[in-house]
Amino acid sequence: MKQILALIILIQVALSANAQSYIGIGASANSSGYSISFKGGSLAYNNVLGLSIGVPVEVYLSEKFNLSTGLKYASKGSVLISLTIDNTEYEPKIQIYYLEIPFLLKGKFGVNKIQFNPIGGFSLGYGMSGFIENLSNNSGNRFIQEEEIDFGNDVKRFLFQLHLGAGVTFLLPKSALSLDIQYLKGINNLLTTSSLPDDYSLTANGFEFTAGYLFKIGKDKSKATPSK
Repeated sequence: MKQILALIILIQVALSANAQSYIGIGASANSSGYSISFKGGSLAYNNVLGLSIGVPVEVYLSEKFNLSTGLKYASKGSVLISLTIDNTEYEPKIQIYYLEIPFLLKGKFGVNKIQFNPIGGFSLGYGMSGFIENLSNNSGNRFIQEEEIDFGNDVKRFLFQLHLGAGVTFLLPKSALSLDIQYLKGINNLLTTSSLPDDYSLTANGFEFTAGYLFKIGKDKSKATPSK
C-alpha cells in the first residue's frame, strides 16, 4: 500500500509542476481472464466482464506525446474450469478488486479537433479485496460457496500488466473526450508458493475499453490539447 501512496504523491507533484495538465473522470469495461502455464502446456480460463471507474490524469510531455496516468478502482476476474457433477454444471468464479495506477505513453497525431492515439506502457495494481467460488458439500448437497480471497496464500496482492492499444480524442475548447481500447498482458506470476508447484505460473490478461472526459488545468503550451 505504501507504493500506491508514493505514486499518488508523484501524480500530485506532476500536476503542480506542469502548467498544462488535465484531470477528469473515466470509466472502463474489461474482459479479463487468467492463463496458467506449466511445463509442457498451458490452460486459459474463460473471460468475464469487469468494470472500473477512476480519475485519469494527463501530463504534457511534447507536441506528440503525453504521459497518461491517474488512479482507478477496477474489478477483474475469470471463470475457472467448468465442472459437471450429477448432471449439474458448475462454473466457479474468481473476482478481485484492484486499486490501479497506469503509466502510459500516449501519442498525439491528427488534424483539427480529432487526435489518433497509439498507446503503450504498464500498470500497477494493488489487490484490495475479492472472492473465489469453491464447490462445497453439505449433507450430500453440492453448491458453490464464495470465500474471501486470502492474499499471500491464494494469490499475490500486486498485479503488473503491460498495455498496448489505440484510441481517438475529440478536442473541445476547455476539455476533451477520449475513447480507447487496450490489450493487457500480465507480467508477474500471481501464484503463491502454497497454491501450486513452483513451475506453475498464473497471469491475468484481457481487453479493456475506456471512455474519459477531462478538464484542462493551466495554460496551453502547444496547439495540441491532451486527452484523457
